[in-house]
Amino acid sequence: MSADEDTELRDLVAQTLENNGVLGKIRAEIRASVFLALEEQDKVHNKTPFVNQELKTFLSSKEGQTTAALVYEFLDYFNLDFTVAVFNPETNFSDKYEGRENLAKELNIKDSEKSRPRPLICELLRKVSGGGDNPTRAKGESTNTKVSLYPLLCLYFYNYRIY
Repeated sequence: MSADEDTELRDLVAQTLENNGVLGKIRAEIRASVFLALEEQDKVHNKTPFVNQELKTFLSSKEGQTTAALVYEFLDYFNLDFTVAVFNPETNFSDKYEGRENLAKELNIKDSEKSRPRPLICELLRKVSGGGDNPTRAKGESTNTKVSLYPLLCLYFYNYRIY
């Protein structure tokens, strides 16, 4: 095989793996493994895990716990196991997550057969933007103000490099 054929074969295999989603999953697994290895090494040297004081303070509030639960439920819903493998040690939150049903009840979201095909954060966005049932709004009353959480979600995912 010539060098040109090797390059062409490599590119073809890489493109096939990318199209099948395998390459993205491998990249996510590598990122998770690197993070966990770094955290483990930091524990050995410093005897304490990474501590993000601002995040720790935020997660000590009810609002912070609910926000983290929404993100965790989203990751869990789509089986983003490698991302969860990074999220859990960074936030130390997984033991506080009480499940989708409890989170839906806390957010006053009716978790029904209709909402099951989507993560709860989608239901919350529909509710906030006026696209879903909103029990605080009087029947027939419309809302002119549509709130978008999209920029906040983008900022969160950018900060944690979840992509």
